[in-house]
This record gives sequence, C-alpha cells and structure tokens, in this order.
Amino acid sequence: SLSDKVGRKPIIIVGLSILLVSCIILAFPIQVSPFSVVLIILIYIMHGFYLASVDPISRAYIADLAGKEKRGRAYGYYYFSVGFISMVEALVFGYIYEVFSYTWAFLYISVSLAICIVIFTVTDFSKIIKKAEM
Repeated sequence: SLSDKVGRKPIIIVGLSILLVSCIILAFPIQVSPFSVVLIILIYIMHGFYLASVDPISRAYIADLAGKEKRGRAYGYYYFSVGFISMVEALVFGYIYEVFSYTWAFLYISVSLAICIVIFTVTDFSKIIKKAEM
C-alpha cells in the first residue's frame, strides 16, 4: 500500500490538510450557482479522500507504534480520545454557529485542525512510547 511506501504519518498529514482546506472553503458564503454545485461536489470528494486516508491509516499507525501486546489498549485510548474530543468539538462548534455564525464556526474548526496538524507533524510518537515504557 501507499502508506507502506511513503510512511503512515505523511498520508495522515495530507488527509488532515485536505480536511483543513475543505473547512476553510466551507467557512465562506457560497452563492447558489452552477459553480456552487461543482464546489459542493468537490468538497464531498475532498472529505472522501480525508476519510479514506486518515481513519484506516491511523489504525495501522497505532498498531505499528503499540506492538501486538498493547494494541488493544492503544486502540481503546485512541477511540476514547477521538470520541470525547468529537463530542466536545461538536458542542463548541454548535455554540459558535448559533451565537456567531457558520463562518466563525468553520474558522474555529480550521484553526483547531491546523494546530493539531502542526502538533502531529512535529511530534515523534515513537520516542514518547519508548519513554513511557521505561
């Protein structure tokens, strides 16, 4: 697979970056026109690339980092974190959407996602895991 050739982390970063671009596009008003239909289809395609590149590759990345003995626990931590953060982010997004506007809500998500991409890019998780095992 592609992630075996180029590495899992770069593909996850590209997938998250695609999601970031689609969120930035969604932050701005789209006028109804033939172009808007094409733009919405493009955003759906981008979201499909994001889903195809992040979730399965993340699971493989976790399996690589955790090893066979700790894989189950690592998946548990991962899915707990994803679920909890998704719940909190949905509440914050909804609040910003209702109180301010959808533009501010999508800009908030875009900034949050950009911060996550930077943190994920610069963090060497293998060193953190080795340190935790000591």
